[in-house]
Amino acid sequence: ELIREGIKAIEYGMHPIDLKIGMEYAHKVIVEELRKMTRTLSTNKEDIHKVAMVSSNFDPKISEIVSKGLSELGKTGFFTFDDSPYSHSYIELSHGITLSRGYVSDSLATNPVNKMAELDNPYILVAGEKIIKVSQIAPVIDLVKQTGRDLLIFCPDLQHEPLSTVIYNKNKNLIRACAVNIPWQAGEEQEMLKDIAVITGATFIDNKVKKSLKDIKIDELGSCIRATISALDTQLIGAKGQKEKIQQRMMEVLNQIELNKELNQTRKNELLERINRMRGMVGIIYIGGETEAVKNETRDKIIDSLNACKAALDKGVLPGGGAALIHASKRLLGDIELKNPDQYYGATLVHAATSIPFKMIMHNATLNFKKLCYDLQEVNDFWIGYNVMNKKFENMWEA
Repeated sequence: ELIREGIKAIEYGMHPIDLKIGMEYAHKVIVEELRKMTRTLSTNKEDIHKVAMVSSNFDPKISEIVSKGLSELGKTGFFTFDDSPYSHSYIELSHGITLSRGYVSDSLATNPVNKMAELDNPYILVAGEKIIKVSQIAPVIDLVKQTGRDLLIFCPDLQHEPLSTVIYNKNKNLIRACAVNIPWQAGEEQEMLKDIAVITGATFIDNKVKKSLKDIKIDELGSCIRATISALDTQLIGAKGQKEKIQQRMMEVLNQIELNKELNQTRKNELLERINRMRGMVGIIYIGGETEAVKNETRDKIIDSLNACKAALDKGVLPGGGAALIHASKRLLGDIELKNPDQYYGATLVHAATSIPFKMIMHNATLNFKKLCYDLQEVNDFWIGYNVMNKKFENMWEA
């Protein structure tokens, strides 16, 4: 509409630069009005559910999944997808953490396309000592190999020879394994490794506390539902540590902050980051459906709805149905600060274009656009719009 009418105006002799100035002025005015109209969306489940209903084409099942996940995890929440064992889709909230450390070697990647190591239901070894010799890691590999499950190793440093053993076993399909070094500064790696041990339910293996890798037992290994490791970070989903022990560990770290008044802000932030990491949750969305096509469609709808709701939580919401643009453009009908008729005409083109979404909706509903648009412009409450479902003007948020 803007391009077509703008070209016509230029053909009639109007100056293109003045038209552009008028259009940009109108754009600025409308954006300012929209920002004033914006309603902040809370993390209340009922509020999110309203946005999720619209963004999912009024699918109540998808809306329930999205509103439940975002009300619990917030707009920064992490979500992952998996196949549902049933015909329906659902969401489970599980403990999960992200570590800013990746795998030791890209030879450990299980997916050659995205260079990720993807482990399902892995056993997790958390060692507080450097793994220098093959004899240190071999008993663990043999132990896990008997179970047929994957293995994820956390330690300060997995050196070349034991790393080669892990890679050899992986390449021969004897065991799917990955290793992550945790070389935090100033001795912090020990505390971070202890955090990981508590979160995953593993026993912290360290010769300083008379624990040896050679004598490890299967119940001293932790686990999680899924681990995804890239070159840069590690994501643990569904870590199976005991809630009581995690809470206790968090309190220990919190006490370090509260009891030590001489801590500088940098150190406090490091400790708070550890607490937040231990508190971390992820949403696992299980996608169900009778066919693969149905599953893919459901997954796409959920992703679209999640993104829409996250945007709403971040920037707020406006009345739909084309009402927001019509209300915001009313300011252009008053005194506007433009220098000549060409600039003014550019602004009127933008004003006319703001009614196009409302016009299309009314046209699709076979309703009288001109009369309804005039009636809407006369309304002072910017949350009032026309609901084509019940054919009346009403508050679009409450509807």
